[in-house]
Amino acid sequence: MDGSFYVLAGIGTEQGSVGGIKAKYAEAFPDFFSKTFEIPGGSYSNAGKEDSEAIKISLPVFKELITLSSGAFGTGAIDNEKWENLSKQVAAVKGIKTDNLHAQLKEFQTNIQSAFTQLQTYKNDGNEKALWETQQSLLNAYKAYTMWVSELS
Repeated sequence: MDGSFYVLAGIGTEQGSVGGIKAKYAEAFPDFFSKTFEIPGGSYSNAGKEDSEAIKISLPVFKELITLSSGAFGTGAIDNEKWENLSKQVAAVKGIKTDNLHAQLKEFQTNIQSAFTQLQTYKNDGNEKALWETQQSLLNAYKAYTMWVSELS
């Protein structure tokens, strides 16, 4: 962009939520900055029935995973009540049959489940590498989602 390259290093739900991630990069990359991206949504009227039903279940889970993952960088912990709620939502995501989903939406689903598993590892044993892997899965999910949405237009 404008002759420069940008590297997405993490994902959060709002500007303030990436403070913990930014702190990890402060010394090595003093020019680190936050950028706002919208997660487009809508009625998905151009999507097939299975895709539309799947995204209505999985998009809120994606957003909650982002919140908990980015927040863990700042606090070092994950709230137990929010975790229990997320676990129930992820069970619904795992129940989605992916056979007839668009390829990008399948990838979105796979990355959500991967992010949850990695975040669970972090929650259980404090493995910071798993927390970073959660962020990578969420970035991969975001990419798949935006590609899927762009193909709907």
